[in-house]
Amino acid sequence: MVMKKYIAPLLGTARGVWILSIGLFIIGFVLAAGVSSTTPTAFTAKVLVGWVTVGLSTAGLGHFALDALWGKSRPHLYSWLIWSIMNAIVWLNQWSHAAGPGAWSTFMMMVLSAVIFVIALWQWRTGTADHKLTTMDQWCFGGAIASIVILVLYSTGPISILAATITDGLAFASTYRKIWSHPSSEPASNYTLNTIRQSLVIAAIGSYNFVTLAFPVSLIFLNVITVVLIYLCVRQLAVVPQHAE
Repeated sequence: MVMKKYIAPLLGTARGVWILSIGLFIIGFVLAAGVSSTTPTAFTAKVLVGWVTVGLSTAGLGHFALDALWGKSRPHLYSWLIWSIMNAIVWLNQWSHAAGPGAWSTFMMMVLSAVIFVIALWQWRTGTADHKLTTMDQWCFGGAIASIVILVLYSTGPISILAATITDGLAFASTYRKIWSHPSSEPASNYTLNTIRQSLVIAAIGSYNFVTLAFPVSLIFLNVITVVLIYLCVRQLAVVPQHAE
C-alpha cells in the first residue's frame, strides 16, 4: 500500500528518482553513523567516507530493489545470487584484514544484493522476468560455483579474493548479455553510484593490501563497463527506429 501510494510515483519521474535516492542515501548514512558508534576521538576522514559509501550503497541498490519490486527493472537471477554470496565472502575477508570503514559498504551490499536476488527469484517464479537462462548463463554460473568451492577451501587471503573477483566478473557477464538484449531492464544510475562508491571505498580502507584492494578496484572497472554498455545499447535502440522510418 505504501509502495503504491508514495514510492511508485517517485519512480515515475526523474525528479522523483532523485528525491528517493537522496532519501535512501540519508537513511544509509544515518544508519552507518548510528551502528558504528564512533566516539569523537575515534572519528576520522576514513570513518566519514565509510558512512558516505554506506549511504551510496543504500541509494543505489535500494533504488534498484524498489525499481525491481515495482517491475521497472529485471535483475538477472544468477547474477544477483552470485553477488549476494560474493559480497558476504568479501566482507568477511575485508573485515578480517582490517579494512575498517572500507568494509561497511560491502556489508550493506551483501544485505541489499540478497534482497534483490529474492525479488529476481520472485519475478522468475511468476514469469515476469524478461530474460531466459542461456547456455552462457549456465557456464558462468558453473564457473561461479567452482570459484565458490575454492573460496570454501581458502576462506581467507589472496586466493579467496582472487576467486571472488573472478566469480564477480562471471556474474557481470550474465548481466552484460541481458543488457545487450534488454538494455532498459537495468538502471545505469545504480552502476554509476557503485563506481563512485567503490572509489570512495578505496579511500576508506584502513589497511592497503591485495586482499582489501583487489575487489573494489575490479568492481570499478566492471561497473564502468556496465554503464557504457547500457548507454550504447539504449542509444542504439533509439537510433535503429529512426533508420527504419
